[in-house]
Amino acid sequence: MGRKLPWMWTLAIAVVAFAIRAVVAVQLGGTPLFERPQVDSYEFLVWAQSIGEGELFRWLGPSHGPGYAYFLAALLLLFSGSLTAVALAQSALGAALCVITASLSARIFQDRRAGLAAGFLLAIFGPLVYVEVSLFAEGLFTFLLILSLWLLTRPQISIGIAICIGALIGFAAITRATALPFLPAIVLLILLQWIPIPRRLVIWMIAAWLAIVAPVLIKLRYTTGGWLPVQTFGGLNFYMGNHPGASGTPENRLGGSWDELYYEPARHGITMATERERYFMRKAWKEIGEHPLGALGAIGRKAVWFVQDDEVRDNFNFFRTQSFLLRWLPGFGWLFPFAAWGLWLVISQRRLSPAITLYLLMFAASNILIVVSCRYRIPLIPVFAILAGGAIVWLIDRIREKQWRALTPAAVVLIVAAIVTRVWQHAPSHNFSEEWSMTAASLQALGRTAEAREAVDRALAADNQSPLAWLQSGQLRLQAQDFPGAEKAFANAVRISPNYHRARLDLGIAYRRRNDLESALRELRQARWVIPDDPQTLQELAEVLLEKGELDEARSLLRELVKIEPDNYRAWLALARLEGAARNPKAGVAMASKAVELDGSQSEAWMLLTMLALDAGDAPTADRALSQADRLMGADNPGAGFAHALLDRLHGEPEKADARLKDLLRRYPGFQQAAQLLLANASELGRREEAEAFLRALPR
Repeated sequence: MGRKLPWMWTLAIAVVAFAIRAVVAVQLGGTPLFERPQVDSYEFLVWAQSIGEGELFRWLGPSHGPGYAYFLAALLLLFSGSLTAVALAQSALGAALCVITASLSARIFQDRRAGLAAGFLLAIFGPLVYVEVSLFAEGLFTFLLILSLWLLTRPQISIGIAICIGALIGFAAITRATALPFLPAIVLLILLQWIPIPRRLVIWMIAAWLAIVAPVLIKLRYTTGGWLPVQTFGGLNFYMGNHPGASGTPENRLGGSWDELYYEPARHGITMATERERYFMRKAWKEIGEHPLGALGAIGRKAVWFVQDDEVRDNFNFFRTQSFLLRWLPGFGWLFPFAAWGLWLVISQRRLSPAITLYLLMFAASNILIVVSCRYRIPLIPVFAILAGGAIVWLIDRIREKQWRALTPAAVVLIVAAIVTRVWQHAPSHNFSEEWSMTAASLQALGRTAEAREAVDRALAADNQSPLAWLQSGQLRLQAQDFPGAEKAFANAVRISPNYHRARLDLGIAYRRRNDLESALRELRQARWVIPDDPQTLQELAEVLLEKGELDEARSLLRELVKIEPDNYRAWLALARLEGAARNPKAGVAMASKAVELDGSQSEAWMLLTMLALDAGDAPTADRALSQADRLMGADNPGAGFAHALLDRLHGEPEKADARLKDLLRRYPGFQQAAQLLLANASELGRREEAEAFLRALPR
């Protein structure tokens, strides 16, 4: 059979793939977690929106590679912010991936039927469909890599194609860091002539790759203070997947042990992203060295999880219940047995290209050596489909020719592989309490409170020991002003997960609300232990300490806070008050000036700046600040009038101050500070008895 796909069949693959993805996109697009995403998807969405608003580099942080964020930003601009249109555009990209995969399979097996089988297998593969319509990086990531493989395995490669290969792998590398070693490894295989590409083209590949990857690495070096491989979490995931006793899956979850593990470096004074990565790598290798057999057990568990039909985490199992089409699409258990036999065929027939072999080994290793999950396995799925396509055609031919003896080993491999994929089921991925809790958070953000309460009830029904569900219940009760109910919900979350930062913080705020400052202090101190540099925790803790009169510790926390958040208006204002109370008015003026610079609409800040400037003898600053306070409060405000009298005295105009104070006291006869200032001012003028007589004549 020819290896070139007929255009009608190519079109059929694209149409089927797009139609399936479009239906799933529309079905899931109406769910709260698609309308208002959470966790990684939400971070990508906010990042992309900020790029669209012109903040091209502000959000270039280390949590994720920037490739998908910029791709998503382009789609949002193109489709006026419509998430449904974005999902449909990504569906088209997924359809293109199916066509490229079909072409690759036909090329490898020298049979267009293998290509058709591979294309249609990929078109209906459920987990890939879900990832491609979601705000995840792996859909784009996989497309870029498979397209680069398609170009690498062409019979003829020009300079232009070499540049495209380098650029595609470069874009993939800045999308997910696991692709970073791919081009260097490809270059090595070319130089060894294991990949039949002229060596002179290597320089063009490297140049294109560096043009894309180098600016991102340099930008990260500038923003984080160290060299990062595109994104963080590599060290954390390595530890999570390899410490002795690890399940090999993303076991540290929101509302559970995530806060305790993720912020462990911060509790040791480590805040730089590069140092955090090193911390987790050192921790992992130390524990592996102490318990090598336990670490080997973790590797073994990951190897088993890697070939299971069940999809680990990433909400896939939950969303299968939200889309009738996604529910019926086949998964890994149907694909892997055919891929296993296809792999045997290409190895025995020496048809597997070194580039695809490298790809298989690299991305299988990135799962088994780090951590296994649905999204992390996705980049391998097109290659498995390529192999499965060849296997299916081989099986059809042998059955048609009744070559039963040749079919025996194939049947054994298929049966064994099918059994192996169904050894384990990942029970936590079928407990939807986390997904319903996040659904409640999305509904609350969308203003659909009644539905949010129903989602929380479903979360607690699925697992009444879920701290995330209890936290969300507390948030909803707060919104309904059910303060006792909210406090009870937060206390339940803390009881179940003592180091759940958000629960501790919210419980501390709840205690403060009812003036139980000791309990608030206890909870907020524990929240700070979990995340030492969380701005809101520092703010709340400092304010409780101020209320308790523990000024030195409060000042220390506020100074730490403004280092973390230089634009925190409340912190600068509190510091200004503290400096005023400590009789350091000049320092207070500097801090109050910062507060009004951050928010000039607050009269209390202008008045505080006025009083501090008066205490410091800084007449120009006091004049300017009082003018702004008058504008916001009105000149008839008694506090402003009193400040004007003080300013008159500072300007050396006691007569004017005397007249102003008498006018103020006629309107506000109980204003004791004004009365005391009038007496002091009159004493300086030699009119004490006159002032006392004026005060006695005021109405009581």
